[in-house]
Amino acid sequence: MDHINFFLQEVEKSRRQIPRTASVEEYMKFASTNYMMLHYLCQQHSIDFYPLISKQEFFTECVKKRKEELKEEEKKESIGKSKGKRVKNRIPPENKEEKEEQKIKLVIFDKDGTLFHNNFLFQEYCTKVIETFKDDVDDVQKFGEKLGFDMKESKLIPGGLMAMASGQQVCQKVVSILGDKYSLLQVEEKMSRIEKTEETTIVEFTDTKELFISLKKKGIKIGVCTSDDRRNTLNHLARIDVLKMVDYLKCGDDNKINKPSPEPIKEICNELGVSPRNTCMVGDTFYDVHSATLANCGRIIGVLSGDSIPDQLQESDIIVKSIASFFI
Repeated sequence: MDHINFFLQEVEKSRRQIPRTASVEEYMKFASTNYMMLHYLCQQHSIDFYPLISKQEFFTECVKKRKEELKEEEKKESIGKSKGKRVKNRIPPENKEEKEEQKIKLVIFDKDGTLFHNNFLFQEYCTKVIETFKDDVDDVQKFGEKLGFDMKESKLIPGGLMAMASGQQVCQKVVSILGDKYSLLQVEEKMSRIEKTEETTIVEFTDTKELFISLKKKGIKIGVCTSDDRRNTLNHLARIDVLKMVDYLKCGDDNKINKPSPEPIKEICNELGVSPRNTCMVGDTFYDVHSATLANCGRIIGVLSGDSIPDQLQESDIIVKSIASFFI
């Protein structure tokens, strides 16, 4: 913990030196770099990340700046609407462009816990992961809890690792728990033998196909950003007949940079030619919300259909029960 405290002290010194004239984008870059470094340190030292990051001024200031910018944009838009057509005709060209830029042109969905029910997808898989290492631990239940799965109840723990992390991140956590028993490569080899069955029951929170069709009719592009691997993701989306409607798919095994980094969202935006300010992110974990915050998305919708508690979605612009309540 001493290493982390020293790091945070240095970050705070740097934060205080940022000029007041710095743009939101410049501050986001500073916050993103330090956010991911703190995330890495917490993983290395097995420290619960969310309670720590949620109190750090460099991140809370990032959240504040983003929301202030959104309020300013909404204020400009509401003034234009309230003054009617006479004023609307006198709006300078640059303001018309600003108004156009505020439109949502891309919606990025998380997959597990957002489009599909987590427990149906991961119950069998999580059990197999824990059973693979049961002979290497003294208490299987506690081992499962550290990974974010309750073996007694056979369900994911809200806010737990398995509900949010990529396979790579789960492997890293197993290594840190077991100490010197296995290398990361050995754990990855063991985990690679555990495959999520393609016949797993899929439960949607709404008619996803109808939702995607309605977005397409409005000219809105669709992205999916998930920590799950590509093979499973392609299978799940194809089984509900929406794969062809997804304009860009970013999966956990594409590379080692995953949520909560803003890079996956930025990659989707860049590939589809849409600014993050014209993008709406929809997800059920703080990884989704923080990734979108650091990417400076124009709208962030948190859904309570996954395994997070409401407090972990507090940085969202809107919190809804599930995508059944989704609107643009």
